[in-house]
Amino acid sequence: MRTTRTQAYGLGVCAALAAWSTVALAQTAANEPPLPGPEPPKVEVPNFFEEQPKSAPDDPIIRFSAEVFEAWVTFLPGHSTELGLATSDKSLGDYRRKSVEALIGSYKGYLERLDKIPAAEFTERGIVERETLRMHLKSAIWWLESYGAPWRDPNFYVDESIGAIQAILDGAFPVPLRRAEAALARMSLLRVYFSVARQNLETCPKPLVRRAVMRLRGSAPLFERAVPAMLRSSGHPMAQASEAGPGAAALKEALAFADWLEKEKLPKGPDTVTLGERGWASWLAAREETDLTPAQVLAAAEGDLAKLKSELATAAAKSGDTPIPAIVEGMTAELQAPDEARRASAQTANQLWDWVVRQKPLDPPSDDVILVREAPAYRRRDAAVRTFLPGPYAGKEQVAFVEIAAPDPDWPAPVVNGWLSSYGRALLPISLMREVYPGRFTAWQKMTESRIRACKAVEYPTMNEGWPLYAVDLTTLGGFGADAGRTRMAGLVGLIRADARLIAAIRIHAQGLPPADAAAWLSREGFWSRDEAAFEVEQLLADPDAPAAALGRLAIIALREDVKKAKGPSFSAREFHERLLVHGYAPVSVLRRAAFAGVAGPLVAAPK
Repeated sequence: MRTTRTQAYGLGVCAALAAWSTVALAQTAANEPPLPGPEPPKVEVPNFFEEQPKSAPDDPIIRFSAEVFEAWVTFLPGHSTELGLATSDKSLGDYRRKSVEALIGSYKGYLERLDKIPAAEFTERGIVERETLRMHLKSAIWWLESYGAPWRDPNFYVDESIGAIQAILDGAFPVPLRRAEAALARMSLLRVYFSVARQNLETCPKPLVRRAVMRLRGSAPLFERAVPAMLRSSGHPMAQASEAGPGAAALKEALAFADWLEKEKLPKGPDTVTLGERGWASWLAAREETDLTPAQVLAAAEGDLAKLKSELATAAAKSGDTPIPAIVEGMTAELQAPDEARRASAQTANQLWDWVVRQKPLDPPSDDVILVREAPAYRRRDAAVRTFLPGPYAGKEQVAFVEIAAPDPDWPAPVVNGWLSSYGRALLPISLMREVYPGRFTAWQKMTESRIRACKAVEYPTMNEGWPLYAVDLTTLGGFGADAGRTRMAGLVGLIRADARLIAAIRIHAQGLPPADAAAWLSREGFWSRDEAAFEVEQLLADPDAPAAALGRLAIIALREDVKKAKGPSFSAREFHERLLVHGYAPVSVLRRAAFAGVAGPLVAAPK
């Protein structure tokens, strides 16, 4: 019966949640407990997305894609704000169990409907939209149902609460009062929102709980400084509130949820929960359309790791008799403070832009400004260096940033030093190749020009993370930098570590390697200290997408080599890169089938 109902409801159930989430949460805030609640009212969903130009052959999939993604951004109001869609800025998601199950049912219905849409006349755009949409539906079902994020991962709730408030501060609001009103509305819903989370969460693995607690407590600067400053600049009456104002009240709710997780979930959670061989294979199938087994992906990653290590050994031999571990230790020891890194980043980014214009590995990026700043508190623990990129539906006035994040002073000293080395003097250029030119920022510029909704409204980790890592390979092989040999060695260290993460993830999740043994292997093969390696294992256990960058890079390399073989002397690397990015974000397997139709070969392959 579920299939029939979900096909009948389709968007209908999720459409109702658009207006319902704020009403339901506001009502239950005053009348706890929030479950069970009344049925969502039947309402019409507005068109969140701008009108698309008519393209007759592709009209059916374009209309269907709009229906799917209206449901998706309704379910994730914080993500909706990040995309630059303003319709849900005052709400938080309704994640009562029946609401989550309604979306899962709707998405299963969408998958069945997708296969019934006549596609014989589709242009390439329509094919990419359809196949990328298929991967989105599979990925969302895996995340919500198979992986069970709403029931096992408290970070699901952190992302769409603290993250949703941070998105308000990050967004471009032409009217400052509107920004203030949106932030205040979301903060007022935190108590009942976290109450729903408490009712939903079951057994939670310790790595996931620790990550959520760290992020919740790390939100203090957001509520203590950023929110009050925003209110003052907006002229909102609440700016005159006492110290126990809306920011303090919101922080109290966040810290209370962190305390509850630490008291109720951390002691009872298992130390390690792995996906298992079938589970890891299902993760892979939710990210890329492939029939490769974990063992086959492992073989490709191990072959690439051996190749990179051989190249590093050759490069190191040219610089003297210093052993490779000592060379890596010397590079990672060249630390600099976050403020120094921020000053150096602008100059290095300009040099990288000049290199791309001169070498033309792809059409030169625009000279749009990207600024450098300290990472906001909420994102400070996610990455040492990361670009903040406006949503594809944000206004032109929105600015992109390179964010440099200071380490958490509570971390062990080796982990702090490992974090600092990411923007140390030797490795900062590598980070900026990945994040700015020709990496993430360049891909984002291409994505904003795409007309394919499925390639704009969702990021696909193998492509979104794989291209930036591939860009490091591309740039260091291209001889960037005054000391190109040393820069290439630094780049090789980063690539080796990415492969090592992928290999360790497969061995932990699919082959049962104990985490302690994985940490010892990572320390040896990835040139990390034991504490840093243990931190890496924790990340692999807490985030199934942690190895996606290496998988994506290997998939792009395999596709490039297959296209080169098919085209022979007419192959152009520049044309290949443009073709890869022109549609926007999309899984590599989709691009292989749609944009490079007829090119044979597996998603990844061991080097010959």
